[in-house]
Amino acid sequence: MNKMDVQHLLIYAIVWLFVFLAAIFFFVSKKHSSVNVRLLLLYVLLMAMLGPIGEISVGAFYNSVFGHPLWLYKVLPTHEGYTSYYAPVIWGIAGAGLYFAREILGLLKTRRRFVQALFIMLETILFESLLNISFLLFTGGYLFYYTPGDLFHITSLQTLPFYFIFGFVVMDFIKQLKKDPLLNATMFALIMFVVVFLTH
Repeated sequence: MNKMDVQHLLIYAIVWLFVFLAAIFFFVSKKHSSVNVRLLLLYVLLMAMLGPIGEISVGAFYNSVFGHPLWLYKVLPTHEGYTSYYAPVIWGIAGAGLYFAREILGLLKTRRRFVQALFIMLETILFESLLNISFLLFTGGYLFYYTPGDLFHITSLQTLPFYFIFGFVVMDFIKQLKKDPLLNATMFALIMFVVVFLTH
């Protein structure tokens, strides 16, 4: 990957992060609320850890059952293309979005775990579609390519069961770990670094 490609990736990530942070601060001012930086960091690093681990696990499982990958990363791929060195950035931005939805807008205050998981499933597939479409428009190439063509290879309906299960996992983690968000965020960052960058 050349220097210009790296610059494009950085610009792309910064624009998306700016959009989410601007939305968070806009609604914070409207609701006269405040941003809990430690909790925001917990969401960002929790998703940055769980996302790539989930991608590797689901990717390997799907490939072993169906004989072909469900998706392949096109940008900085690792672990046979199931995830990417760039994936923690993508999932971290998704974590900022989840913080925004749950803690600022209060969209997941219900105690019904089914509804929480359903929301995260829908948010994830919508978010990854927006990411891939915007990346396609920005660079002319896919950020990740889904082998099923049911949704134009941008995402796939076949991901829905996996994202639904992922929703349960995320909400359970957040519920258990909000007591010490900074310590847990640091732990997630270390686990993510080891899994994505040090193992293959």
